[in-house]
Amino acid sequence: MTEPRTETIYGSFEETAQRFPERVAMIYLDERIRYQSLKDMVLRLSASLLRLGIREGDRVVLYLFNMPQTIIAWLALDRLGAIVVPVAPVYSSQDLSYLVNDAGAETIFCMDSNFNYVNEILGKTPLQRVIVTNMLDLVSGWKRLVARGFDRVSWGSLPAGKHISHFKELLNKGRPSELPPFQERAARGRRWCFTQEEQRVFPRASLCPKGFSFTACASGGGPVRPPSPEESASRRLPPRCTTSLERWTPWLP
Repeated sequence: MTEPRTETIYGSFEETAQRFPERVAMIYLDERIRYQSLKDMVLRLSASLLRLGIREGDRVVLYLFNMPQTIIAWLALDRLGAIVVPVAPVYSSQDLSYLVNDAGAETIFCMDSNFNYVNEILGKTPLQRVIVTNMLDLVSGWKRLVARGFDRVSWGSLPAGKHISHFKELLNKGRPSELPPFQERAARGRRWCFTQEEQRVFPRASLCPKGFSFTACASGGGPVRPPSPEESASRRLPPRCTTSLERWTPWLP
């Protein structure tokens, strides 16, 4: 596995996508996403987020499961220089409200199945934008029909509102040509945000055992797969992990 020459996660990813455009980057529900396709989705989402008003230094909550949208959103935000605030999707509205207020985040990505928790804290937090997705947004139509027909995935209704955007629509409407040229930023891992209070009061939010490997995804070290339910159930969790975003995304139960 070749060591990336750049200093940021997005820079490493872009370098790898240029070198191995047809290599499989992720496998999700038997859908294979290649680097060129992944890069295209990242840039389109990044352009849409820029149009929504997200800028460098803004804190954005990812209240998502381990799935492709998590990586796409993370890379798109890193492309803009925004700060990612990962929050486990098992948290209730009370926990979420505390974390959003503590981080000062104005934007949140969430699942349709936990949108109600987000809706409960609107007006009580700095949140101004909600971006909603679901587990089947990026799979083929027939798989969505089968999964929902046999009730194989959790899903909720698609909310509507002035402050609400849908992940798939942002992908479809994004225009990468609107993005400014990418510039490397100096500090490694500085877009990984856990506040001191979150570390103390919510230690589960800072656990980072083997989840998605950004190193593998960014340097072409093989496709990224989410852990199976059996692997997640059997995994022993350390009391605290100090690994930075350069290596792992957080483990989400």
